[in-house]
Formats: sequence, C-alpha cells, structure tokens
Amino acid sequence: DAFEKVWEEIEGWLDDTPYLATTTVLERLQAAYPGRYQNNKLRTLQRRVKAWRLSQIEKPEHEFSTGDSLPDADTIELVVHCESRTGNESLW
Repeated sequence: DAFEKVWEEIEGWLDDTPYLATTTVLERLQAAYPGRYQNNKLRTLQRRVKAWRLSQIEKPEHEFSTGDSLPDADTIELVVHCESRTGNESLW
C-alpha cells in the first residue's frame, strides 16, 4: 500500500477537515514528499479515503446536527458535470 507509511498523517487531515478533497490530500502529499506520490496514485488514495469516510459514518462525533455550520466556500471543491442537450429541452 503506497499510503501505509503516511496514513496517520492523512487521517489527521481528514479528522480536521472531513470534506477535504482527495485531490487536495494528494497535492499535500506531493508537496511534503516530492517525487514519492505521483498523480497515478489518485485512484488508490480515493479508495482509501472513501473507506475512511464510510467508517466515520458509524461514529457519532462526526454527525451534523441542527445549528452546525457548513464549511465555507473557500474550502470546498465542487465538481459539476454538464451534459449537452439537443432540441428545446429546458436546462431547469
């Protein structure tokens, strides 16, 4: 596992910011360990982070409740996929 030696560090980042984008995690690793983590390791990292997030669902300390604030817009990575439509179909 390419991330075994740094997984505790990654978990720390995710504990601090559970919604942290996996691409940001990889960028942090690339900055901290130049040449060690290439872009082709992203999918492996995504699987590990997904498994971590699923494990956190069962833990009550990561639940949101009424009154909790959402992360600010500067810390969220939003990915939007758009489809091309033909004809007179409305986009709304």
